[in-house]
Amino acid sequence: MKTATAISKISVLALLAVCLCAAGLRAQARQTLLDGKGSGEQQSTRSQLLAPRERRTRLDTYRSYLASEEGRAMMQAAGRPVSKYLNDKYGAPSPEAVERARVLLQKMAAQAQPVEAAPAKGSVPCNTSTGARFNLEPRPNAEPQNEPVTDFILNGAGTGDDLIVQAANDWRGEYPNPKWNDSISGYYVHTSKTADCSVQFEGGLPDIGETSGEGFEWVAADPVRGAFFMADTRFPNGVGLFRASTAALLNPKICAPGTHLEAQSESCWGQTPPVLITAGTPPEIDQLNNLVVDQRPTGSGPGAGDVYLLIWDAYANIVACTNTLAQCSSPLNIGGLQINGPNINSPASYVQVRPDGVITISYEVQQNPNEPISFITCTPAGAPNPPVCQPPSAVATVAHPIPSATFPNQFLQNIDILDMFTYPKHVNRHESNGTFTTFMVYDDCKNPYTQPPPPSPQSLFCLSAEVNMTYSQDGGQTWSTPVSVNVVNAHQFYPSITNDESTGTVSIAWYSTEGDPFFNTIRVFMAQIPPGSTTLGPVQPVTSFTQIDPDGVAYILDDVNMGAIAHGTGTAGQSHLYLSFDSSAVDGTYNKEPLPDLNNHIMLITY
Repeated sequence: MKTATAISKISVLALLAVCLCAAGLRAQARQTLLDGKGSGEQQSTRSQLLAPRERRTRLDTYRSYLASEEGRAMMQAAGRPVSKYLNDKYGAPSPEAVERARVLLQKMAAQAQPVEAAPAKGSVPCNTSTGARFNLEPRPNAEPQNEPVTDFILNGAGTGDDLIVQAANDWRGEYPNPKWNDSISGYYVHTSKTADCSVQFEGGLPDIGETSGEGFEWVAADPVRGAFFMADTRFPNGVGLFRASTAALLNPKICAPGTHLEAQSESCWGQTPPVLITAGTPPEIDQLNNLVVDQRPTGSGPGAGDVYLLIWDAYANIVACTNTLAQCSSPLNIGGLQINGPNINSPASYVQVRPDGVITISYEVQQNPNEPISFITCTPAGAPNPPVCQPPSAVATVAHPIPSATFPNQFLQNIDILDMFTYPKHVNRHESNGTFTTFMVYDDCKNPYTQPPPPSPQSLFCLSAEVNMTYSQDGGQTWSTPVSVNVVNAHQFYPSITNDESTGTVSIAWYSTEGDPFFNTIRVFMAQIPPGSTTLGPVQPVTSFTQIDPDGVAYILDDVNMGAIAHGTGTAGQSHLYLSFDSSAVDGTYNKEPLPDLNNHIMLITY
């Protein structure tokens, strides 16, 4: 007679086999549909993009394409600045390849292009059950967007109307596109004097010299000086930092309505010359972790107005730039952590600035079998001087971090397509007595399962993921015992956290499969910590169920940067919380067939 444990293990493995088999069959069917009745003839760019399986693999594929003769010929024929770098490094393409590329580009330009009709005034509400799709991409042969983050200036577009800037990876820029500027670093801007969530213009961040946008960007608003900052990872190397004044964003002569090509993108984000920051030397690839602005008024102390970026290459670094981007510091290694060294620092660090100017950084170190989370405080020295940082303090040890493993359900079929890992994020709340409380959230695997021998590349499974919260009231020296934000039998993952400084209300948002016994669909959940309290309030879903990676269409879900940002006036009912998330609620069309398409979405919650 089998024991209960044995039966349980057999059931789990059977479920995994069924899920993986179903996933494979559905993926084959979708590929057949996209390729046109199985002919193998690719009918849209989407069908070319179904092969890569994870974020880094996809970028590797993108880089390999650019290095190929076809890619070099396309960039040369299109007149892209990156062409010089590619030809110097890999050799000039043959005249025949360049001619083929010119002919292809001419055919692409001659094709009738679908146009997304401008939304009617007030027709894009922010608080529907799925939020609002926050881009202008036409639905035919739509490409995915993912990893959205947002910031905004309260009443920045007019009384009662916020000026909103969202950033997301936009895969329209992965291959030459006559309606896009070959940048994966997407931006989407709401400037309307109607308080809805329509988009007035969008585009990809422009080239800096011979570098182009590779995505994974962040955005930060500076309402004190009327500016927005965006930063992104660059191809072939470096991190780009851009600044746009609110006056420029609101001026249609500078930031034209619609979808921007390179010249319009340069006009919008080039009024202040952008900066290319290189922390390491090739072949090390610099990647942006996140971006923040010290919003203290000018003259209130060293560092007021400075912009801070966390960049990782061979090391984890912090860079400080002046608000005008005129000067930046040299990269400062934080915590003595070397990627691919004795301690492997994952791209999981996060920076914030307290109202007193103190810089706080949280990060996680990948090491087996446990992963420690640490916290650092730094004193601003005023750019171009780097901050002065203290030794790290311990926050928590994650016994079961979320690895590149597999979730046993049809929604999260192979976690390697999610590139998921434990990522701590934090905010600082200024208390009425002058002290600060730091709240931190991170995800981990609450219920791991290891497949019995023989081992396989996908032998580790997470049966239930959770989001934990901890807090410190002494500058990060000691931390409370971590608690789960929602103790249910479901996957809780990709948390984001924000503090509304006008009220002291802390908001936490995350994805959850709660309510779906098959873990096949998700909703965005949130909870708030009231001012003066350290106890999480009621947990509630704020969106309806969607399949965020339906049938492997998106396959690039990676919301380590899922956005939550709140600002207010201090008066009840005038605080705005914007949540940025991926959603497949709006279909694209492929061979005239409607299919789920991954889009950057946004939702407004007023409290």
